[in-house]
Amino acid sequence: MVGGAGERGLPGLFRPGTARGSDGAGVRGRRGGQGADRGDVSITSAPVRSARTTLGTVAYRTMGSGPPLVLITGYSATMEGWDQRFVDALAQHYRVVIFDNAGTGQTQALPGPLTIDGMANQASALIAALGLKRPDVLGWSMGSMIAQALAVLHPDQVRRLILCASYPGNGTMIRPSEQAIHALASGDTHQAMADLFPRGRQPLTSRSGSSPIRSALGEVRKPGSW
Repeated sequence: MVGGAGERGLPGLFRPGTARGSDGAGVRGRRGGQGADRGDVSITSAPVRSARTTLGTVAYRTMGSGPPLVLITGYSATMEGWDQRFVDALAQHYRVVIFDNAGTGQTQALPGPLTIDGMANQASALIAALGLKRPDVLGWSMGSMIAQALAVLHPDQVRRLILCASYPGNGTMIRPSEQAIHALASGDTHQAMADLFPRGRQPLTSRSGSSPIRSALGEVRKPGSW
């Protein structure tokens, strides 16, 4: 799973390159300006840059041209955890930005306990520092939680949200009732279903017989139809 691969990575994942760049605004590197990124053959040859945001220094790479697309990686992973082939393919259609989350790689840690909301705020600060306005945002694993928080806390900075290997929430949980735990652990299907779907619950189908879920799925576009 890429979201937990970290520096160890998986076959086909790239390692940190030797090129390094750093500047105050985070939009200019050793190769000189955004236009240089478009000439990079691969994300592995794009220099690591440093963006000085309102929430600390964030290390990132950028490549490609077109609408901006921000990739948020998962727990303990750095930006080197992304599959090179995946990023290179996206960069044919987008200006792709990958970065290290707070406290990982070369990105500055945030003060206090690390939270999903805090990392979302730092991602927001990076988007602002790079002048991306309303990019598409793709989150993987824990990165999908950060992406969801970004969309909730800073909706004006997210055009489209793509969630991969995802789950809802901000890392905190509400313990189920003892009755629910007993019902789900009992092995009794009828008891478990009665607890999950109690009588009087609003049905999924409307009076017309159409399913809101089915209608929503009908609006989902096939890959490549953007």
